[in-house]
Amino acid sequence: IGQGQGTSILDGGGFDRVLHINATGGTITISDLTIQNGNATDNGTSTSQGLGGGILIDNGGANVVLNNVTLSNNTAVGAAGSNGANGNSTTRTGGAGTAGGGSEGGGLFIASGTTTIDACTFSGNSATGGTGGNGGNGLALAMIAGDGGNGAAGGNARGGGIHIEAAASCSIGNSTFSGNSVVSGSGGDGGAGAGTSTSYGNGGTAGSGGTAMGGGIYSFSSSLTISA
Repeated sequence: IGQGQGTSILDGGGFDRVLHINATGGTITISDLTIQNGNATDNGTSTSQGLGGGILIDNGGANVVLNNVTLSNNTAVGAAGSNGANGNSTTRTGGAGTAGGGSEGGGLFIASGTTTIDACTFSGNSATGGTGGNGGNGLALAMIAGDGGNGAAGGNARGGGIHIEAAASCSIGNSTFSGNSVVSGSGGDGGAGAGTSTSYGNGGTAGSGGTAMGGGIYSFSSSLTISA
């Protein structure tokens, strides 16, 4: 319980998410404060995706109440994919890159439980997907060409302000969403083929870009209520 959104400020400093809630039950109330500059580059356990830059409500099933809370300039960022290995004496074809990680819920990610949001502001939060890894370059060896590896897909970005999973229930009232955004990750480049005087190596195929959905809110849930 803070003393007001302009007075009580929890600032992540761009270092990590601000709050990670993983209670197995009960009700958690957060009120009269600001949560800002959180930065999620993991999903709570691994760096495969970024979830909940300001607040991550994990799979514990707790009920969460946000009242008179501002979430601003928080980010969720998916990890970049790895580049494929270049061709070598054993394998002339370059390796494929790996996909960029997804990002969900720049301001708030809700995995489960019931979340009630009243008189809150979500502003300037963002979710950004990771870039797909590039394909490795091919290697020409013993007058035999080598093909380049394929680039990988970029990561998806969902819910710049809030992302709500299917297992969760959410009610939003008297709240403002402004300037939240989603940016998908770009696909990785295909690796260069290596040719010889008698044969050509094909370049790898570039990876596709990810998808970006729900700048303000993205919801899988069938239990979402938004009211004035």
